Amino acid sequence: MSQSWLQQLELELEEKLNNFLEANPSQQSLLSQQTQKDHWLYLHKKYQSLQKKAEHKRTALLEQAKNIHKWQQRASRARKSKDLSLAMRADDHVKKLMDRGRQFWSDFKSIERQLKTLEGEFLNLSKDSKKVSESIEEDWKKFEVEVEFDQLRKRSGVNK
Repeated sequence: MSQSWLQQLELELEEKLNNFLEANPSQQSLLSQQTQKDHWLYLHKKYQSLQKKAEHKRTALLEQAKNIHKWQQRASRARKSKDLSLAMRADDHVKKLMDRGRQFWSDFKSIERQLKTLEGEFLNLSKDSKKVSESIEEDWKKFEVEVEFDQLRKRSGVNK
């Protein structure tokens, strides 16, 4: 099956972009920097969102622990009052609350793992950014040497 006109257009535009970037290395560097910046912003927003979720889960866990403790005390009071039926119902409710608490804990740990993964991505992005800036420094030094070399040639009357 032949490619659609949209796919063909995408291929042509991609080829033109690649040709332009090959002809203009400084633009390639700017594009890389912008791509890294965009990726950093995306990661930052995602990280903040996950931090908020983690905080909500942490709060829910604390509330759940208080609720469990309250119902455990109620079950204990019912047992002391010899109301075993009410104590059993309270114990069942405690079990349900604890199951829900375990789910909160599992969700919280999952969010923590996601945060750790994002921290690793930040670290990698930071390393990549440093490589780009070092590359720019090296390119600049080469440029300065070339300019100085050209000036020396002009002063000495030597043509390229």
